[in-house]
Amino acid sequence: LAVNDVFVSGNYAFVTAGTSGMWVLDISDPQNPQDVAFVDTPGYASRIFLSGEFAYVADGDGGLRVVDVSNPLNPQEVASVATQSAVDVFVSGEYACVADQFVGLRVVDVSDPQNPQLIATLSTPATEVFVSGGYAYVGSAFAPGVRLVDLSAPQNPQVVATVLTGYGTRGAFVTGTYLWLANGVGGLHVHAITNPLNPEWVARAETIGFVQDVFVAHSYAYLADGVSGLGIVDISNPSSPQMVEHYPVGNALAVSVLETGSERFAYVACATRPGLVVIDVSDPRSPRLASYDDTLLSASDVFVSGQYAYVVHQGSGLRAYDLSDPRRPRGLGFVSTPWYARKVFVSGAYAYVADDFGGIRVIDVSNSQNLQQVGAVQTPGRASDVFVVGRHAYVADEFGGMTVVDVSHPSNPQVVASVNLPPATVGVFVSGRYAYLAGTQGVSVVDVRHARNPQLVTHYQTPAVARNVFLSEGNAYVANLDGGLLVLRFTGGAEGFAVSGQVVLQDYLGDPTAVPVTVELRQEGVVLRTEELSLDNQSRYTLTDVEPGTYQLAFQASHWLRRVVEVEIVSSDVQDVDVSLINGDVDGDNEISLLDFGALVAAFGSAPGEQGWNPNADLDGDEDVSLLDFGILVRNFGATGED
Repeated sequence: LAVNDVFVSGNYAFVTAGTSGMWVLDISDPQNPQDVAFVDTPGYASRIFLSGEFAYVADGDGGLRVVDVSNPLNPQEVASVATQSAVDVFVSGEYACVADQFVGLRVVDVSDPQNPQLIATLSTPATEVFVSGGYAYVGSAFAPGVRLVDLSAPQNPQVVATVLTGYGTRGAFVTGTYLWLANGVGGLHVHAITNPLNPEWVARAETIGFVQDVFVAHSYAYLADGVSGLGIVDISNPSSPQMVEHYPVGNALAVSVLETGSERFAYVACATRPGLVVIDVSDPRSPRLASYDDTLLSASDVFVSGQYAYVVHQGSGLRAYDLSDPRRPRGLGFVSTPWYARKVFVSGAYAYVADDFGGIRVIDVSNSQNLQQVGAVQTPGRASDVFVVGRHAYVADEFGGMTVVDVSHPSNPQVVASVNLPPATVGVFVSGRYAYLAGTQGVSVVDVRHARNPQLVTHYQTPAVARNVFLSEGNAYVANLDGGLLVLRFTGGAEGFAVSGQVVLQDYLGDPTAVPVTVELRQEGVVLRTEELSLDNQSRYTLTDVEPGTYQLAFQASHWLRRVVEVEIVSSDVQDVDVSLINGDVDGDNEISLLDFGALVAAFGSAPGEQGWNPNADLDGDEDVSLLDFGILVRNFGATGED
């Protein structure tokens, strides 16, 4: 089958396959997926989006098809909406946004999935769409730029901004206040990014090849050059970078550097023989061949962790190498991947492989001689690169922009956010609160301090196509396809503002500092982030790092009902956003009912440490479930919290 798109939910993958319709695959065993169901759509199934128990299929001239997948073994089409040529779809809340390449953006009300209604059409070039924070980001394969569409009034969508796009970079690296861009045959370009919204040209260093990757260590940038092999650039003075040496190794695609004591080795992945090359760069001005391994042809990436190197073999999988003797790497375990393995990142006991249309594959490398795939997740685009920080993997998803995957459970990774970026995004590096992404139209900087709500900060147009980016000591080193190595400096974007006020815990006599209060920051029905607030002894709170905009704050505590208040942030902190919470929700279901009476009766007369004690039944906080608590519940009986 010619697969166009896939959406993973639980143990199932939902696949669109053009004229072959929509398929459902059981992926409970990721290494042995099984076809379990099929829906024959009338058009050309291009993209798919799941929301709740329904799949929404962009089906070309077949329009938007709605499929009930509550039983994945027996999916049933239940409705459709006619369009001329639906090629992409994104569902947010009660609305589906459909990219109709011959008409523009279609907005469909899917509050009743079995009776969808077309409510608006916006004429604009459209072949792809992504929705976030009340805006649709609409791009087209046939027109430059990305259009930002305001969906605050879904019946009247409006284009509010356009981001012009051009050619892109092959790679980038940020260190200090410099951004280094590798621009292919254009050499190394250095930009100061003291003001990230206005990068300034600093310098350029010529290269002689086709730069595809960059790694920075100490005062040198190491370039994987598709023509000249390994390039080494002295960047001790960012204003005057100097090419000091080339080492020919064939079609170099990626490079990683490892230090062992006083020795330093560059591990170069090559698309042609000899595969993996190890170069001694202890003296960067006099590199020497240490060894090579030709058992892996078309190696596309290498990651060094401890005494092991993990090498990606394009079109095949991942292999581990023992580097206990850096001059003689010894091949160990190997694991295949289903698509086209491109990049790898190792964190702890797991390797994360960007596997093109196969998304992210999670490999257990705790036993280097027996690598095992333990999890996988499909990404919206083509997974080209991956960088892991803590519980999140940041994926350069080519035409899918940047995708964020929660990997806190490696056996069950989950896509939690995406950012639409200029195509095609192929490299990613995360440093501090920012992710730096390289693509065919330059380098994008994304604020990822809130991983589930990443925000594009700025974009820098590079002279050529960026393949990758690497950060070291505040400088960004960018590998450019036609422009060599570019060095840029970035100082960071503006901080957000603070919202503060008082949470009044009604009928409560206890210590407010001991009461955890959860707040959701929402915008247009979308939860942007969730935090647990710490109240002071006056029941006051502060929520930090909130960008300008209009939001809804949803407050809820253990046995109080949820309350939602609206706040608008313009250009300064907002104070006195107070909220009063109604007491009595013993069972935490956001309503005060007979169920709460039952829970309180069960705990009546108990104190901490005694049988039957339930802290949520101690409504007044006096560490005793008594008639006083019954009085609070009776007074508030029948009240319900806000959604």
